[in-house]
Amino acid sequence: MQQTVNQLAELIQGKVMGDGRTVISGVTSAEQPLAGHVAYLEDPERLEVLEASPLACLIVPRRITRSAKPLIQVEQPKLAWAQLLNLFF
Repeated sequence: MQQTVNQLAELIQGKVMGDGRTVISGVTSAEQPLAGHVAYLEDPERLEVLEASPLACLIVPRRITRSAKPLIQVEQPKLAWAQLLNLFF
């Protein structure tokens, strides 16, 4: 199953920053970044590391506003990520 960042953001009631047309093919953890997948980030200090990873998108708290990757801003990134796990699995 594939979804765009815009579609995922709508499902988790998030705000897209960046290219919402990016296609996402799965959900993974930040510790095991996979190409075309989305992961969540709560610590802004890890942003630079994840920007250099093959991840296609990050679910982040609203205080993170800029990235080289598309972002989905939400109040609770880990909860939103878990909701997407249910969608993909």
